[in-house]
Amino acid sequence: MAIVGEALCLLLAGDAVGDFWLQSDDLASKKDRSSAAMLRHGAIYAAAMAVAAALVAIGLRCDPWAALVAWAGLGLAHALIDGIARPVLKRLCPGDLRRFLLDQALHLICCVLAALYLAPRSAVGLTPYWSETLAWAASLLLSGAPVCVLVKLVLGELREVAHDASNDTVRPGEPVNSGRVIGILERLLVCTLTLLGEFSAIAFVITAKSIARYEKMKDDKVFAEIYLVGTLASVAGAIAVPLFVRWMVAL
Repeated sequence: MAIVGEALCLLLAGDAVGDFWLQSDDLASKKDRSSAAMLRHGAIYAAAMAVAAALVAIGLRCDPWAALVAWAGLGLAHALIDGIARPVLKRLCPGDLRRFLLDQALHLICCVLAALYLAPRSAVGLTPYWSETLAWAASLLLSGAPVCVLVKLVLGELREVAHDASNDTVRPGEPVNSGRVIGILERLLVCTLTLLGEFSAIAFVITAKSIARYEKMKDDKVFAEIYLVGTLASVAGAIAVPLFVRWMVAL
């Protein structure tokens, strides 16, 4: 049964790389308006999933034709979700956060179905060493950029409610993407500590980050509330992802 979880982890890792790590903000904004951008994103996603499918074929000794079918099916499903489901969700579902969660749920369902298809066609599971390596790699990939987008959308909705669109954690003179880089580094560190079982050390990460914003939090209650929600959502995601991945690997 561990083969199902290991196949799913490999596919989700490929999905995270193709749909988040290798997709720039510029490409994400253009692909809904430009066919060329949509094709470019599709090619990047297909390449990432090709690596994941190859790892399934090699690591789990899966039938290469089955891995090829799963790769083609996931590529087609991704194109249909981006090209058809996303526009429908934009019309019917209010709120960027809700649309994002539904969109990712569709991707997750596709990966689960592909893993269930691949598992019976695979000969062996990974060795304990490679299973642990997979848990680390998938946890770090999933807790980085994907959770970053989720936290950004959560904060965006909070800022809209607070009518505080200018409250964006970027100060004059700071690099525009510094907040995103800090958030990704924070989640990678928390994810690593979770995988090591050092949960008490996570408090030091939160404390160190909060010290840098202490003066602004003290003077601005709205900023403090939004900042705390963002930090807690970020840390919760970085803890939940590796725990979920470890559970998947054991399936």
